[in-house]
Amino acid sequence: MISAFSLLAALLVSPAVQRALDTYDYGDYPAACRQLAELRVAASTPPAEQGLILRSLGACRHVQGELAAADEAFTAWLRFDAAAELDPVVYPPEMVAFFREVKARAMPAAPPAPPKAPDAASSAADGPVNAAAPARNPALAVLPFGIGQFQNGHDVKGWVFAATDAAALTFAVFNLYRTESLKTSGGFLAGGRYATDADRQSAEQSQNFYVAGFAVFGALWIYGAVDGLTHLGDPPPARESPRAALVPTPSGLALLGVWP
Repeated sequence: MISAFSLLAALLVSPAVQRALDTYDYGDYPAACRQLAELRVAASTPPAEQGLILRSLGACRHVQGELAAADEAFTAWLRFDAAAELDPVVYPPEMVAFFREVKARAMPAAPPAPPKAPDAASSAADGPVNAAAPARNPALAVLPFGIGQFQNGHDVKGWVFAATDAAALTFAVFNLYRTESLKTSGGFLAGGRYATDADRQSAEQSQNFYVAGFAVFGALWIYGAVDGLTHLGDPPPARESPRAALVPTPSGLALLGVWP
């Protein structure tokens, strides 16, 4: 997803740099690091954008766990801008702490710069999307079948919700259909009669089953919605997980997992 930071930054940087930032924003960190590394040495890159490129490259390397490469990029950024700081509102705490360690080693005599109050312009210049709170859709977070979990990058949990929701709903609908099919009159979901006492007893049993099935489905839906909203602002996992997508089909909407 494209964050507000990237949309604002698009007005301030060259198209090549913006493409690299968008790649980071979509979670394709290997490609983003490769593009940023190429821009760093490209002769066509404006000097004014070197600081942004080095900052973004350091962040990208850190997200991938390449700490030595992140150290090198952040150190180069500090040589380019001795007063450089990572905004703790934009970047996750562990990345900010890592950068401050790099700065302490690179510039031991330099006092730490006071944190800046974030605003729209400075946030846009900071480049990559806030890794601690990526832009996600709250409407998807409350849908059943694990859609919110897939969106948050919790793919294993998403498949668990998808399987259990589908099983509960299938069980409920099957028993509802069985209850109604035993009637000899009255129509579907309407009052009716049963041919024998055995049919009536079977229908009552199926009725208990479908009520329980719908109750379980509803409870799973509520729990999944609460979980999806609770983790809506979590940072993305170290390895990109499948994303959830609702795709229109001739018979309705289909849930698909989209891999990078």
